[in-house]
Amino acid sequence: MALNSIGAHRFISLSRPPMLEGEQVIARSKAGVNGVFLSRIGRRAQPFEVMSLRDAGSISEAELIYRQYKLLQGAGAVQVTWAGLPQTSYGHAFFVLDVQPIDLRKIIRGVGGVLGTSLAHCRCSWTLQPVIL
Repeated sequence: MALNSIGAHRFISLSRPPMLEGEQVIARSKAGVNGVFLSRIGRRAQPFEVMSLRDAGSISEAELIYRQYKLLQGAGAVQVTWAGLPQTSYGHAFFVLDVQPIDLRKIIRGVGGVLGTSLAHCRCSWTLQPVIL
């Protein structure tokens, strides 16, 4: 099992844990009346951004990896695993709303990571929408 993943794509790191849904509350007030009225409107989740880092064998492979990420955009709910914790275990999946490349870079030599040794990195910004299964 991957330590960090979105769908079938494994990563060296994800920048933050997934945001989940929570009770949404609206504060309402009425002219001429002191105080506020708090109204619960249900459990909802907001889209959030996470950065991924993945190693690659070459710069062209890093670009290909990014293109594969784009295929997840709008394709349906995917599993996210953060720090070895699959979020589906907690009843959550995520829709990929957007994926943007932050850095596709050639490196001299990377050791460790997903591949073991690498010559490039692919860093992307993901916008994810949590959903309850």
